[in-house]
Amino acid sequence: MGAAPPSGSASSDIQAGGVISNDGGAAIVTQYGETKRGLSPRHVQFMAIGGSIGTGLWIGIGGVLTKAGPLSLAFGYTFWGLLYIRPLNLVAEMCAYLPIRGSIFELASRFVDPALGFAMGWTYFFAGLMLVCTEYSAIATVIQHWDPSTNPAAWIAVAMFSCIIVNVVAVKWYGEAEFIMASTKVLLLFALILITIITMAGGL
Repeated sequence: MGAAPPSGSASSDIQAGGVISNDGGAAIVTQYGETKRGLSPRHVQFMAIGGSIGTGLWIGIGGVLTKAGPLSLAFGYTFWGLLYIRPLNLVAEMCAYLPIRGSIFELASRFVDPALGFAMGWTYFFAGLMLVCTEYSAIATVIQHWDPSTNPAAWIAVAMFSCIIVNVVAVKWYGEAEFIMASTKVLLLFALILITIITMAGGL
């Protein structure tokens, strides 16, 4: 076995309790501090559930369901799910094996090339910006259905302000906000399924 790199170097690792973790950047942590774990398992679980129930389920699915029908929609969902599940499992395995500070970009830089991690980071950043714009537009579209007299820009501004407030407070309150919104999504989903079954059975 080779000698371990000196502690505090950029590439050094520490193995403790069967988990390999990166101890690089000790000087940076001393200077700037480090993040704290403020999210409980309840927050993380509902963030994952809520993240899988996006605007496509409430807005984008309507046109596809009308034109292609439920069977084609189920086939498409299954096809893309099978494509995504393996890469997601691979990322989860890498994060569990090497829980270093940073995101999946750090893993790409470590195992492939720093240029790939750099490119992935900026790609994810711009994709996030476009996703936020799509979400705000979807909020305005949904509210316009019940309140057509109000300018959509007003609802977009309210959504942006609320999002900024949630992201600047302590992470614990961010987790609580995500928990409440994800719970609302799940309850609304079950309510829509129940109403659909009742309607198809001749009720309402």
